[in-house]
Amino acid sequence: MRSWDEQSQAAEALRKSGKYEEAEGMFRNLWQEHPTASAGAGWMHCLRKLGRSREAVAIGSDVVDKFPESEWVRREYVWSIYSGEVKPAKERGDLGRVVRFAQEMLQFASDSLATGKAVFAVIDAAKSATRWDIVSSWCDRLDRKQLATEPNMIEGRKGISEAERWYFAKVKALVELKQWAEARVFAKEATANFPHKVDFYRWAAQARARQGDLSGGVEELEEIIHRGRVQWYILSELAELQHELGQNDHALGNACKAALAPGEDRHKVRLYELLTRIHLQVGKLESAGRHVELAKAVRQREGWGINNDLAQLERQVNEKMANAELAETPLSLSQLFKLCRRDWEEGAIAGQARHVGHVSRLIDGKDFAFIAPEMGGDSVYVKLRDLPRAAQKANARVEYSLVNAYDKKKERDTVRATDVRLLE
Repeated sequence: MRSWDEQSQAAEALRKSGKYEEAEGMFRNLWQEHPTASAGAGWMHCLRKLGRSREAVAIGSDVVDKFPESEWVRREYVWSIYSGEVKPAKERGDLGRVVRFAQEMLQFASDSLATGKAVFAVIDAAKSATRWDIVSSWCDRLDRKQLATEPNMIEGRKGISEAERWYFAKVKALVELKQWAEARVFAKEATANFPHKVDFYRWAAQARARQGDLSGGVEELEEIIHRGRVQWYILSELAELQHELGQNDHALGNACKAALAPGEDRHKVRLYELLTRIHLQVGKLESAGRHVELAKAVRQREGWGINNDLAQLERQVNEKMANAELAETPLSLSQLFKLCRRDWEEGAIAGQARHVGHVSRLIDGKDFAFIAPEMGGDSVYVKLRDLPRAAQKANARVEYSLVNAYDKKKERDTVRATDVRLLE
């Protein structure tokens, strides 16, 4: 019969060769016969590799109590907690359980990898639960200056780095919590470290505006758009600030462009409410009525119900329309979209000089093209996404507006075509 030491060596050899089923039984017997740190850690390791991490956690609490100074024991216990409790709880959306076991991990973790896994698990779960207070406080458990700035590789593709992930969570949380001064500081810090990330610039602008400098916020958002970094929600945020400043003509144009830009309508409900308020301000009551109905219809379709702000906005619209003796006509959601889109197309180009030309150059594999103006002059750059699909062919005759832009390659200000319409 082999001695305990010989059995331990045999179990370890099986573990190292990946024969976890056989090794698990031997480590279990070794632990029951004579508990040691190596027997307990080996047993946990085999259970974890066999997908039985919750069993590893159960026996691990006893092992770590007996051998709290063993680095191997602590490491196996920490990773058993992560795979057996934290990760499944995160996938289920059980924030309370994620927090409970992440705290247990931090009690025994001695390396930055395990600490990061625990903290980011809580951050991710809290973000999903929109518990921004928890997101912010758990971000503070990591030293952002010690986080890796190199992109993570996920299945052979580059993902964001831990540092960028941290800044995104921290700044987003501060914005949601309306802690504007702190949000501005971290957002500006993030733009210096990650100049390619547009969200950090827009959050910095938003924080500046919400601290009382509305004009400064508008200026920074316009600079983002000027640099060609434009998504519908940036245009919407710019329109919101311009509306607050009383710049309703500019606000209407940008809000209409935001509505026309790609994006799911369920995410644009607040934009439709903003368009209602702007149309009320400029006296376009029928358009205001259409947009409040559109906001209601989308919310009802999503099962969200009508909140107090929207109900109050609807009362304002109904009162104004009744005073103007305008009749309301019930419309379906598709009818509302069709009519509102007509409003957006008109509002997006209102007050802008329009030009006519033809598509002169399309380049295979590129996301841009050029338009030759009918009045002569240099060809105008246009992003393919701004060119209607029917106009994406040589010699297509189009109408367009010009906006200021920035040529990154030549490092100079220029113009580009926008709001392009195909001319039949």
